[in-house]
Amino acid sequence: MKLSKSAVHIIAALNAAGFMAYAVGGCVRDSLLSKPPSDWDIATNATPKQVRACFPSEKTIDTGLKHGTVTVVTGGEATEITTFRIDGEYSDGRRPDDVTFTDSLKADLSRRDFTINALAYHPKHGVIDYFGGGEDLRNRVIRCVGDPDTRFSEDALRILRAVRFSAQLGFAIEDNTLKSMEKLARNLNIVSAERIFSELCKTLKGANAAFAIERNIRVMTEIIPEITPMIGFCQHSRYHHLDLFSHTITALRHSPCELAVRLAVLLHDIGKPYNFTLDENGEGHFYGHAAKSATLTEERLLQLRCQNELKGRVVYLVKHHGDDIKPERTAVKRALNKMGEGAFRELLAVKRADASARKEPYAVKGTALLDSVISVLDEVLLENEAFTLNRLAVNGKDLILIGFKPGKQLGMALDILLEGVITGVILNEREHLLNEARKYL
Repeated sequence: MKLSKSAVHIIAALNAAGFMAYAVGGCVRDSLLSKPPSDWDIATNATPKQVRACFPSEKTIDTGLKHGTVTVVTGGEATEITTFRIDGEYSDGRRPDDVTFTDSLKADLSRRDFTINALAYHPKHGVIDYFGGGEDLRNRVIRCVGDPDTRFSEDALRILRAVRFSAQLGFAIEDNTLKSMEKLARNLNIVSAERIFSELCKTLKGANAAFAIERNIRVMTEIIPEITPMIGFCQHSRYHHLDLFSHTITALRHSPCELAVRLAVLLHDIGKPYNFTLDENGEGHFYGHAAKSATLTEERLLQLRCQNELKGRVVYLVKHHGDDIKPERTAVKRALNKMGEGAFRELLAVKRADASARKEPYAVKGTALLDSVISVLDEVLLENEAFTLNRLAVNGKDLILIGFKPGKQLGMALDILLEGVITGVILNEREHLLNEARKYL
């Protein structure tokens, strides 16, 4: 395993002073999976005071002295160093009331959440694995260290962390661990909405998000209750062969790993159970479900303390996921004018994921249509066609020079010119636009 230069330096310095020191946790896990760690965590039997003394010439930050953590900045890289510890009681179901420092690496690793996160590494001694984390990595399994009920009762957020690791790594959750998660999912109500939403976002950005969410329905319905009515809900539609929840999972599988898109796909049909009707032929309809889904989405994201900018984007995508967009330049330019390229591409991604989860041949037809829209979009952008005022070959100053006065008339003239360019009846050329503008003087 190749450690970072800072990690090598820190371990060597602590060892030279007579202390034990190991890389621990996620950095070891990721290295064994041949993934570059985002950061390196070091565990040692040195106390925070002793850690600081080992690095007299480097900057140290008292990150969390109560829990034995000091950050050392060396070579421009910040590395957390934490003293081996034993956690006390978790009276709030989130954090230990107190910790006791120990000289035992095994005792320190035994308090961690999952076996794949309870691995340690030393450059001379290799991987230290007391709880079978290496085997679980090879078997692609997420398993609690020790008794899962104890681990999840200590910290309920670990339930969502298990789902998140499953989404990120594509690992299955071991049966006893999964049963405990389902049994104790109700304890998530003591976790802050911000922490829940953070884990949900990390889950949705995982390459295997659909896999993880489908296999952890009980946990997901605890944090997003609106999913519950979708489970097993038959759509009675010629366009759909899957129940609402299965349709959503399939759509997630066909969506890119983009947070706004994944959130919108997860929530795009939560209003359908409230707008369901059957006609005389037994065909199901969901008139107005996009607006209902958008309303429910906004309410849920507010409760989850979603940032306003992201919330607005997701609600918009849910509200408009059923809009018809023709593969024509005028339609594409109107959409670009209304929402901009970024939001338009997000909407097309949501629509494509939704279409991909339909019954054949409607899935093929729907995705082919959207592919055509994307092709037109790419052409419009490549050819630098105008779809906003700042892309017109003239501006307000140009119109003032030919006799317009600042104000409403000027604004109306520019809007008329832009509409003509978007529809293709007016060329986006300076003289042509000025000639057209003179008609409204």
